[in-house]
Amino acid sequence: MRPTSCFGWSSTFGGLVETPNISKLADNGLRYVNHHTTALCSPTRACLLTGRNHHSVGMANITELATGFPGYNGRQPQDKAGIGALAKWSFDEDHWELYDLEKDPSECHDLMEGRDRSNLSDPYVKKMIELVGLWWAEAGRYGVLPLDDRFQERSLARQGLDSGRTEFTLFPGAVRIPEHAAPNTLNRSWSAEAHIEIPSAGASGPLVVMGGDTNGWSLYLKESVPTFCYNLAGAEYTYVRGTKALGPGPHSVRYEFEKEGSEPFGAGGQGRLFVDKQLVAEGKIPRTAAFGYSLDETFDVGCDKGSPVTSEYAALAAFTGRLQKVVINLKPQFQPEAQRHGAEKLKQAFLRE
Repeated sequence: MRPTSCFGWSSTFGGLVETPNISKLADNGLRYVNHHTTALCSPTRACLLTGRNHHSVGMANITELATGFPGYNGRQPQDKAGIGALAKWSFDEDHWELYDLEKDPSECHDLMEGRDRSNLSDPYVKKMIELVGLWWAEAGRYGVLPLDDRFQERSLARQGLDSGRTEFTLFPGAVRIPEHAAPNTLNRSWSAEAHIEIPSAGASGPLVVMGGDTNGWSLYLKESVPTFCYNLAGAEYTYVRGTKALGPGPHSVRYEFEKEGSEPFGAGGQGRLFVDKQLVAEGKIPRTAAFGYSLDETFDVGCDKGSPVTSEYAALAAFTGRLQKVVINLKPQFQPEAQRHGAEKLKQAFLRE
């Protein structure tokens, strides 16, 4: 079962990705084409896996942009089971597979297919038993057990890496971090401080970036001048820019956003830029992204790996000076919303339970 957006990739339909199992199904089975699809991947899969409209199973949008509203919360109702639940598929019905990754890196040809798994003289059976034993030993060693094949429930209740944290210290090389795994700067006050060294020839390029050309923000240097750009939907660009180029040597460049609007989502605020703890520029950011920055852009330190947030530097630009670290602080709530914050913490606690 494949969403239609993937047809062009598969060898079954003339693509370059080898998919022999899907080809077997296509050659010996039926191809159903009169099914409901959407313009997005996970909502389409929800339709295929449940046989229902994606809104009715909580998947009107991709899970990364779930909003909590009915039909958009990313939660499949218990009374709308998918094929896996109807078939009661679990780990008990699963089986181990064996692949030669040097000859078959895409894991298309299971070496155990058609073999007698009780034949201990078969070298492939021996290898599988060896690797399975190693897997169980490592699973016990690193706390993987007990296995639990509930995906949706555990995913919703799982605490992320940022749970309970208000400060993050990141170093060069922290790139292509998905938005949902990065520090969450949406709908709140926050700050980002970069510790850098400027060479004698000056420096340019991104220090820390979230998003891309369709939505996002970037703290960077343009010809050694500290600059912050907020890109709202690729249509509204707000710049907070210093007035002087940084001289050679160590510096700290800090951007601070103070949320001022009363709206719970997308509120504007005041942006401030500091160099070596001294305020050098400030400006009003009238509106901000409400529910997410991008479907496929990421969080990068010391470079902008996706499409550029601003046209003031080229695609795939990297900082040309020396970046020591970036500290993201989500704690500076200049206008705290204690009641809403408490309600959110209570909701998360119920989810974890």
